[in-house]
Amino acid sequence: MMASAWVPPPIRWRQSFWGYWVANRVVPASLTFFDLHAVLQECFMWYGEHLFCFCATFPDGKQVQVEELWGEESSYHEAKYEQYMPVEPLPEVRIASETELGDVFPKARTARYYYDYGDDWIHDIKLMRTYRSVHVADPQLWDGAGDAPSEDVGGVYGFERFLDTLGNPEDEEHDGMVEWAKNQMWDRLTLNRHRERLFRWHKHRDMMLQ
Repeated sequence: MMASAWVPPPIRWRQSFWGYWVANRVVPASLTFFDLHAVLQECFMWYGEHLFCFCATFPDGKQVQVEELWGEESSYHEAKYEQYMPVEPLPEVRIASETELGDVFPKARTARYYYDYGDDWIHDIKLMRTYRSVHVADPQLWDGAGDAPSEDVGGVYGFERFLDTLGNPEDEEHDGMVEWAKNQMWDRLTLNRHRERLFRWHKHRDMMLQ
């Protein structure tokens, strides 16, 4: 049986991450921001265990914050939560699982993706172009460079120490760090392997939404 469906024009992203990791990917504009979150998690080999948000600014200066509201909204936005956010909460907050990429892009051309408010990972996302003559049903990773950090590595400085320790067999923590990296399923960037992971992004998204 063959089935087909029309989806809105795909859009091409370029994502840079603190000078370590750069990737080009194409995603359908019909994906939600939660879908994009799941896609990014697969590309980084992360597990989606921490809070996240996207922040974008429209040409008229209007700013929007897109995140997932876990639990009761009133308790979610108590001061106890907000003190851990990497940015001040923006006036307009949209729900990630209900907001499509096409609701924000291409009116906005850039966004920031914040993940893990303890490690404070900050990603700059740039919309490169839209394709109106190409239909893409699932995200595609076109290119990439650099190694992404493992989940819970301890932020930028923790990742630097992680790489230094792995690269120095004489370090007394080397063997333990190698074992920890295996347990975290961390590996250096291999485009084909990362592309294979994208085939599972639906499953990862559904698990995070449960």
